[in-house]
Amino acid sequence: KSDKSQSEDDWNRFNNSPGYDVLTKLEFGKNYLRDIITVAFKPSEQKSESEVKNRYKKQGNYYRLFIDETVNGLKSADSCRESVMKFVKMITDSKTLDKVKEETGKYIDDAVIDSSFAVNFIVFSDSRGYDPIIIGITDPDKSTEEEHILLVAHELFHNLRNKRVKLQLPERGEPDSRIMNTINSIHNEGIADMINVHKLYADNPELINKIESQRVIKEQKYQKSVISAFDIILSELSVNKESADELEGMASSLITRSGHPAGYFMAKTINEVYGEKELKRLALKPFEFFYVYNNAAKKSGSAPGFSNETLSYLKRLEAKYFRE
Repeated sequence: KSDKSQSEDDWNRFNNSPGYDVLTKLEFGKNYLRDIITVAFKPSEQKSESEVKNRYKKQGNYYRLFIDETVNGLKSADSCRESVMKFVKMITDSKTLDKVKEETGKYIDDAVIDSSFAVNFIVFSDSRGYDPIIIGITDPDKSTEEEHILLVAHELFHNLRNKRVKLQLPERGEPDSRIMNTINSIHNEGIADMINVHKLYADNPELINKIESQRVIKEQKYQKSVISAFDIILSELSVNKESADELEGMASSLITRSGHPAGYFMAKTINEVYGEKELKRLALKPFEFFYVYNNAAKKSGSAPGFSNETLSYLKRLEAKYFRE
């Protein structure tokens, strides 16, 4: 804010600080956070805000959907320090953590918070279920206490599920890596979204005007088409090895927001037909999640199912990458 340039050592210390270090290494690289913080706070660079945001929006769905929200969140956080500290105190209270465990425990067994449980709180507009869990905060007063609790429960589900699931994902660039990442994300986000998205934003008149609620309602309207198209791509992948790279790319582009919309649609369909306990049983079974969804879709009569070719393809991937 003083318009001074930070040294490379300063930025390296920032990128290596708890929470930001994981986002830098696993997702964004060292320049993204640096660029958006600079245009958000450095007076002489604020004129470049639109240029920087447009450049990142061209790099993919995540940036296109969230960079405006992220930059605005950084700006608002500067005036919300007192609220941020109250939020951290509330989330780390033992009674709050008991509620977090209770909500997570509806969808995964042994939802414990033990000595290995750790959370990094960072100024950011998104959260992650990594280990430690990353909780992004900008303006906590924009959300209710229930929203905060269920968000942490959502991320705790990811944290526990990712530690326990017997899935051997191929390394980036290897055959099947993109399609396996897509399948994994659909399962992971689908069940986790039952914890907070389903309860808060799908059918809640009190929150109907919130951005999150409007996004969910809009996305769910076209998920039948998305899943039908996904089925066509997987069917083609089952027989067309020569075009696998292109087809995997098409699938990952089709399934937006890390699998949230498609996964939630599938989890919601399973819940409507078989109930919450069945989703809990599927918490560590990513492929069976797809098979059970297919059965639920047939029973519901209103959701698209998968072709035999797609199911056979999923079975081959399961035999290769999943161990009970």
